[in-house]
Amino acid sequence: MAEGDWHVVGIEIHSDRLRLRLFTADDAEDLFFAITPAITRFMQWEPPRSLAALPKYGDPG
Repeated sequence: MAEGDWHVVGIEIHSDRLRLRLFTADDAEDLFFAITPAITRFMQWEPPRSLAALPKYGDPG
């Protein structure tokens, strides 16, 4: 397998207290409401001001 040939789609890490996986479009609302000043102060770009302004999953722009 050459470098860059692996894809993480569908990979999940589970434990009794944690579930890690890639974001999906279904996560958009939860993700938006988790954006807080404590998090955004480290961002180099302005966070979306509304759920509608959150980029769509898979949208290259």
